[in-house]
Amino acid sequence: MTPNKLNEPMGFTAKDLVTGFSGQITGHARYITGCDSYLLQPEVKEDGEFVKGLWFDDDRLEIDLSVGSAFLAKVEERKTEEVKAEQPKADKRVGGPRSNPAPVK
Repeated sequence: MTPNKLNEPMGFTAKDLVTGFSGQITGHARYITGCDSYLLQPEVKEDGEFVKGLWFDDDRLEIDLSVGSAFLAKVEERKTEEVKAEQPKADKRVGGPRSNPAPVK
């Protein structure tokens, strides 16, 4: 995989072509030598056991572009909801005393 093929592969599923290890891309490291590595995080096993993610060089990975777009859409939707929740609600009252009066000098 080269950065030109896919600028931001986070959230997509990938497979290491050498070992067959697969998982969701959850991390990216760019080294001073020019090497890019990606962290593949496999799913939790059926018995609930957590599996550690492993790092792989980008040229060893095959990325499945069909898996991950739904995940990324959910992440973006959640970010939008969080931003909306953080915005202060407008005071819709017209006339009368303000809910946050200016300080008296």
